[in-house]
Amino acid sequence: MYDKLYFLEIDMLRDREYLLDCHCQINYECESSWARQITYECYKQNWLKMDNQINIFLNSIENSINNSKSKAYLIYSDEIFSNVIGYVWAHYSEDKETGFRCLEIQDIYIEAQYRQQGVAKKIILYLEQYAKSIEVKIMRAGTGVLNTSSMKMFESLGYKPYRIEFEKIIDKK
Repeated sequence: MYDKLYFLEIDMLRDREYLLDCHCQINYECESSWARQITYECYKQNWLKMDNQINIFLNSIENSINNSKSKAYLIYSDEIFSNVIGYVWAHYSEDKETGFRCLEIQDIYIEAQYRQQGVAKKIILYLEQYAKSIEVKIMRAGTGVLNTSSMKMFESLGYKPYRIEFEKIIDKK
C-alpha cells in the first residue's frame, strides 16, 4: 500500500493518448461477457477506429475539467511525477433549482501492477474529502457487472448500488 500518492491535474494535450488508453481499458473491463469474447487488443483496435466515440469522450472530459469543481488527475507514486500509476476523472454537477450537488467518478483506472494495493481507495477517499469541502451531497461511481473487485471496494467504502442496467443481444450477426 502506498503511504502517499501524488496528483497532477490532467493536461489534454500532454495526456491525450494515456487517457484514451485508460478509458478504453475501463470500457473493456466494464463490458458484458458477450462483448469481452474478443481480446482486449482486438477491442482496442475496434474502439480506436470509432472517431465519434473518441471525440465524445475527449469532449466530455475537457468540458468537465473546464468546471473548476470537477477534477481529473494523473496519479503518481513519486513526487517528481515520473511513475504514473493511474488516473481519475470526477465530474461535478449541481442542480441550480434544488441546490443538489453531486461528484460522480466517471473513470478511475489503476495500472495492473498497482491494483489490489489500496491505491483506488486512497484516491476515492481523497475525492470524498474534496467533495465535503465543496458541500457535495452525494458521490457516485459505476463499474461493470463483472468487475467484482471494484464493486467490493466501493461497498467497503460505504457506497450502495443505485441503478442497474440491462442489455440483450437482438441481432447476433
